[in-house]
Parts: sequence; structure tokens; C-alpha cells
Amino acid sequence: MDIKDYVDLIESIRVENPNLKKYVDKLVVESIPNFWEIIEYGNTKDRNMRSAHEIRYSRFIKWLLDPTENHRLGHLFIRELLKSVEDINISNKEILSSFSDDSADIIVCQTEYKNIDVYYYNKDKQIQVAIEVKQYSSEHNSGSSEESQLTQYSKVLDERFGKQYKFFLTPDGDEPSIKNQDWISIDYKAISRILDSMIANNHDLDFIKLVKDFRADLLRTVTNVLFTRNQDELRLLTSKNRQQILSYEPDDLRFNLEFKQAILESNLDEKKIVKTIEVLQDNIYKQNHNKSSEEVKKLVNKLFEYYSGCSGLMTDYQKIMTDDLSLSGFVKKSKKGQNLTFISEKDLDRATQIYIAGDSNGVFPAVFCIFNRNTGKWSSIKKELKLSSKDASSLLLNDNFQNLIIQINTVLNRYMVRVNN
Repeated sequence: MDIKDYVDLIESIRVENPNLKKYVDKLVVESIPNFWEIIEYGNTKDRNMRSAHEIRYSRFIKWLLDPTENHRLGHLFIRELLKSVEDINISNKEILSSFSDDSADIIVCQTEYKNIDVYYYNKDKQIQVAIEVKQYSSEHNSGSSEESQLTQYSKVLDERFGKQYKFFLTPDGDEPSIKNQDWISIDYKAISRILDSMIANNHDLDFIKLVKDFRADLLRTVTNVLFTRNQDELRLLTSKNRQQILSYEPDDLRFNLEFKQAILESNLDEKKIVKTIEVLQDNIYKQNHNKSSEEVKKLVNKLFEYYSGCSGLMTDYQKIMTDDLSLSGFVKKSKKGQNLTFISEKDLDRATQIYIAGDSNGVFPAVFCIFNRNTGKWSSIKKELKLSSKDASSLLLNDNFQNLIIQINTVLNRYMVRVNN
């Protein structure tokens, strides 16, 4: 596709879709570098299936909540939090008395206390504060129990006597499923307003920078969450123009003189065009190809059997058994039978995953890309295949299948070497 036509297509998609346009414009405005964005490390999960983002948020909130920490603002965070919530029947006088900075009370403040994200306990006044932090995940059952997280955490708090304040923190103030256990819903914007108050009460430039960066990241999450609730509209957009949208990589375009010339000739905003491409391509890579065609399933099964020597319904990572690859690795087939994921044997954290998938129309490969878990970004490597996308049924034929294997192996060898180095 001609690069000028490509730029015009992306701009037309952007301006003709108000939700996408608003989202991209906001991303560009909010793209001022901050510490949180620089150290972004994606949706990595720990053993409790909490995202890395939630863990970082919990630790920062714990730091703000702990009156003994080096921000030197005492109980200001919890006092402002209680004042901001209308559902709590507590006077300013009681707040000041319960959370005084002049007392010598014994206070414990920690993260992950019996799986509670943020926990505060004043032993002398017998006051507990619990904050359950959510970012892109939702409330779920606790471990093997059929009870919700919040029910389990309420039982933990009930092990101690005294006053309890329980907060359910989500980007948009989602209500908890438990209505009768006093969990109070608060959103990120409420926390943002509290941070403004803390900034106004502290003139330390390092503190101000830290809190401003945290505030910016909270608001960035709100923007992302509100936009992703309109994913059906975006999926329809990308499905109509899938092949054209994937014609160029955003990282390559930044240094492409033809691209810059096309931007100038059309009098467009380069940052908005690049950001639109990133959003559209990211949506394509994340789409869940639930309606897999039978031809794609057969082809994926055949590829999985070739690489692993296994057949059937196995969906865990299996060691690659073929001698055609220069380095050892593992391969996994999705439960829907729509795609394969490859990782290098030396990549124990599975930080770099090579992903190849067909689509519901029987086209293979519809997507061939690398997912970097450290950054949360997808990068297309489909253009490195010498083989264009075809009907999966035709690729099942022996000669075509062998040609497909050669092409995939060439790319896998190149990227596995890169990962190992």
C-alpha cells in the first residue's frame, strides 16, 4: 500500500470515529514523560494473578497511607480520603482524633497482609483500614474458595476488634459485588484530588515530582479503561481494514522520510497519526479470535504436532522437538486452536513471545508478531515472511505446508538468537 494512501486511511479512520479521535487526542496530550511510563512493564502476573501495575499502585498508596514514612505528612492521606467519601458517617473532629499526628500509637502499615492489597492497623486505637486496588482486573473469587475477595478480606478484618474502614478502589468507581459489608467504592479521580492536597502541603520538590507522576499515571489508566469499554466499535473498524492497518510499523515510520513528507503534504499531526496506528494495531493483536475456522484449527494442530511431536488437546508449553531450529524452545497451542506461541528455552520469564494466528475467515497467518511482556507492546513481524497470507486449507497441502514451515523457522531462528543474546 502506498504510504500516502496509508496516511490518508489512518487519518480518515481517526476523524470519522469520535471515540477513537478523543482517545488518541488525550493520549497525545498526556504523553509527557513520567517515571511510571518509563518503567512500564506490562501485565505481568504474580502467583496471586495480580497485575504488576496493581502491585506498584498498592505499594505507592501504602507509602502515602503510612504516617511513619518519609513524606512527613503523617495521616494526611487517610484524613483526606475519609473527608472525600460521603457514605462514611464521621465528623472532621472524629477524623482528627482517630488519625492524629501527635500520638505515639503503635501503627502497622503494609501491603499484602493476608492478601489485602493495602492494610493499616492502629493497635492502640483499634482502627483498621483496608484498600483493595484494581486497575485492569476485576473483583474475583479468592483462591479455590467460591467466596469473593472482599468477603474473605472482611473475615480477616473481623479477626481484630475495633473500627473498620474498607475501600474498593477502581479506575471508574465500580461498585463491589458485596453490598452489605461496608466496602466503599472510590475511583482514581478521588485519589487524584487527594494527591493535589498532599502536593499543596509539601514543598519538597522530589516528593512533588513523585506524586505528580503517580497522579498522571492514575489518570492515564482512567483514559485507557473508559476507551476500552467501546472495544466492539474498534473491533469492527479494525476487522474492515485489518491488512491495510498492518501495512507499516509505527517504529519504522518515525524514521521514514516518505511518511514525513506525506504528513506535511496533508498538513496532519504526526504524533496523532502514529498514536492512532499504535492503538489500531494493538487492538488487532489483542483480538480474541474465538470463532476459529475449522481449516485454521487443522493447520494449527498440524504445526503444533510438527514442532512438539504431540497431538490432541494439549495446551501447555511443550518442548520443540524439530531439528530445524538453531536454538531450543517451547511451543504452546491456544485452547481455541487458533494460534501458536513460541518462546526461547533461555527466556525463563517468557518475556518475549512469538505469536502466529489465523482468523475466523480461514486466513493464515492473519497475525505474526512478537509480544514483549516487559513493555506490554506487540510488534508485527509478518512482513518478514516471504509467504503472504493464504487460505489455511491450501496450506495444509504438503508442498505449501513445507514452504510455510521454512518461512516460520527462518523468522523464529532470527528472533530466538536475538532473545538469547
